[in-house]
Formats: sequence, C-alpha cells, structure tokens
Amino acid sequence: VLVLNKADLVPKGSPARHDVERRLSIYERIGYKVLFVSALEGEGVEDLRTLLCGRTSILVGNSGVGKSHLLNRLGEGEIAVTVGTISEKLKLGRHVTTTTTLHRLPGGGDPAYLIDSPGARRFSVWDVRPEELKEHFVEFIPYASGCKFSDCRHLEEPNCKVKEAVEEGHIAPERYVSYKRIYHLLLEGFEGARVTELRTAAES
Repeated sequence: VLVLNKADLVPKGSPARHDVERRLSIYERIGYKVLFVSALEGEGVEDLRTLLCGRTSILVGNSGVGKSHLLNRLGEGEIAVTVGTISEKLKLGRHVTTTTTLHRLPGGGDPAYLIDSPGARRFSVWDVRPEELKEHFVEFIPYASGCKFSDCRHLEEPNCKVKEAVEEGHIAPERYVSYKRIYHLLLEGFEGARVTELRTAAES
C-alpha cells in the first residue's frame, strides 16, 4: 500500500492534487493500493484503518513525512509518540523515532498491529544484480515470456515484447525509463551509493 500523507497540502480538486493523482495512478495500474491520507485533517484515515485491520504492518518512509503523526492519529489518543519538525535549513525531517516499536491500534474486530520505524534519509537498491532487476518490475512479467531471447534485458534486444508493451501503452513509459536508469546504475556499481552519487550518475 502506498500512502501519501499530508494530502492536505494538495487539496482535492486542485491542479496539484490532479498532478499527484496522475503520477501515482501508474502504481495503481500495476496493482498497488494508493491512499491519500491527512493525519492533520483526517482524510483517508478510516480507509487506512480498514486496510490495517487483521494485519501486522509497518510504516516505512523518509524522515518528516508524518509517520509518527499518522500513528498518533490512528491511535485515537491511546498512542502518543513524539512528533518532530522539519529542519528549516535542510528542509528535511529530523530523526525523532530512533527505535522500531510495535503498537496495537485501538478498536474492535480483528486486531491491527502497526510498527513505527525510524525515518530514512535515502533509499537504495540492495542485493539485486542488474539481470535480476526486471523481475522487480511486476508489469514486465506478463510480456517477458514472449521475448525472442529468454535472457532478454528489455533494452536493445530485438523482438522484445516488453518494449512493444511500452510503445503500445500497456506499460507506463515512466516506469520503463526508471527501469533503464536503475539498471545502468547497478551495472556501473552504484548499488547502495549515496543519493548525490546516484543523481550525478543519472544526470551524466
């Protein structure tokens, strides 16, 4: 489930909301549930609570995206974790949550457990070889079996059904561009590199 917290910053009906909805619709098309949530105003909170019911889930995201604030909202006064602020200098969230904690959310029915994890400064691809990356783009899988070569990388190879699916609009071009960028970063040994290194390599 992809949760966009702080949805109050992009009000419903605004051009900004339409733009974000368009960008996230790519993930809905390939099977991910997308929720617009506002811990501040309550938008989407009950929908999220319903999804969490009967499961053990974890909040994962960058520092400052409002994970702890969202947990407090779901806790309905029974959970009160410390909420940090955004650094005015760096425009980044401060590390307030330093340990991983398990909380049981209040409410009847099947119990819902939610893990609050420390915020991340960056995300990298680990333990994935370049030739394995295609398996992590789930929308490629239905087409890959039709490629001329069984080990097709979906790059320059002829008769590639994945590339055809991109050209025909069945696979989002943005996802394919992302695949190629990550593939070349892995090939060049940038796996787990710092964000600045990744950006430099991507822009060169």
